[in-house]
Amino acid sequence: MTNDSAALLVEFLAGSGLVHEPIDSATFVVELPGTKKLKTNVTLAIGTHAMTVNAFVARKPDENADAVHTWLLERNRRMCAVAFALDHLGD
Repeated sequence: MTNDSAALLVEFLAGSGLVHEPIDSATFVVELPGTKKLKTNVTLAIGTHAMTVNAFVARKPDENADAVHTWLLERNRRMCAVAFALDHLGD
C-alpha cells in the first residue's frame, strides 16, 4: 500500500507545481510558499495507515519560555490531529 500511496503523492506534487524532494521511498520534503515567510519546508512521511506531516514553525523562545510552552500545551489540547512539539534543542 505504501508504494501506491507514494506514487499517488508524487503524482499530486508534480501536478501541483510544488517543489519537492524524496528522502526515501515513503518520505518527501515539500516546499510550501508562504505569505509572511518566503517558504516553509514540510516533511510528508507515508506510513501503513496514515501520513504524518511535520513542519518547523518557531525557534526556542528567548524570553517567557514557560508561558510560551504553557500556551502551546493548552493549544494541543484543543486541536484535532495537529500538535506542537519540541526538538532536542528546544525549538
